[in-house]
Amino acid sequence: MLERYGLKLDYSNCIGSIENCKKLFVNAGFEAIDIKTEQHGIYVSFDSVKTKWEELISFSFHSKSEKILSELTLIHVAEAKAKFEAELEALQTEQGIWDDLTTLYILGHK
Repeated sequence: MLERYGLKLDYSNCIGSIENCKKLFVNAGFEAIDIKTEQHGIYVSFDSVKTKWEELISFSFHSKSEKILSELTLIHVAEAKAKFEAELEALQTEQGIWDDLTTLYILGHK
C-alpha cells in the first residue's frame, strides 16, 4: 500500500519468491534443491484486517520504520488508509477476507 507513495517497508521474515529462496540455498552450498509449495489460509473478518492498519502504524512509530512513516504527510497516511479499507471491502466475501499463506518446503543436500 505505501509503495504507491514511494515507500517500502522491510519485512522481517520474507524470502520474497521461490527464486530468492533457491538462491539462498545455492549460496549456502546446497545442491539438488527441491522446493514445493502449499497454499494455506483462513478467512478473517473485515474488522480484524482493518485493525492491522492501526497495528502497523503503531508498530512503525515505535520501531526502525519510524523514519519511513515520518516521510509521509498526515494527508498521505489518511489517503493510504482509505485506499486500504476500500481494497479490503472489495475483497470481502460472505465468509470474510481470504488471508492466503504460502508455505515453502525446501530440501537440499550439502
